[in-house]
Amino acid sequence: MTSDTTPQSDVPEHTLKGLRYTRAIGVATGVFLVGWIPFNAARWMGQAPTGLLEFEAFYFCLFGGMLMLPWSRIAAPKLWRALFISLCVLTVGFGFLMVIDLMFLYILAANAGQKVAPPAFQSMLLFAALIQAPTVYFVRKPHALN
Repeated sequence: MTSDTTPQSDVPEHTLKGLRYTRAIGVATGVFLVGWIPFNAARWMGQAPTGLLEFEAFYFCLFGGMLMLPWSRIAAPKLWRALFISLCVLTVGFGFLMVIDLMFLYILAANAGQKVAPPAFQSMLLFAALIQAPTVYFVRKPHALN
């Protein structure tokens, strides 16, 4: 136990269980992002803006890797803090990347005279990603939930 953590005995078990489930969703999202890279190009049907697919592949790999980190096993407070700040910054960047992705999809559809379906895919990814930074924090400091 480090000075950054506290005993979890005062935190209800159902709360800890919910945090574990949410982290599992984060790990699954990270695995999905990395696994999605080869299939992302098919979604664009050969009309992706120059550099977007390459940037998304790099970002999905980096962000997916951060989501898959074993956060509860990182004992060094300085390392954990640096990685956590990186996760927060990457999460905000992921939100912007999803918005940019949608904007380009809508522009391409409008130019082709088509209508794009509601962004359920990007919305689910964004929700699963945005919930991870607070979850990682509360896994580290569950007493902060009380």
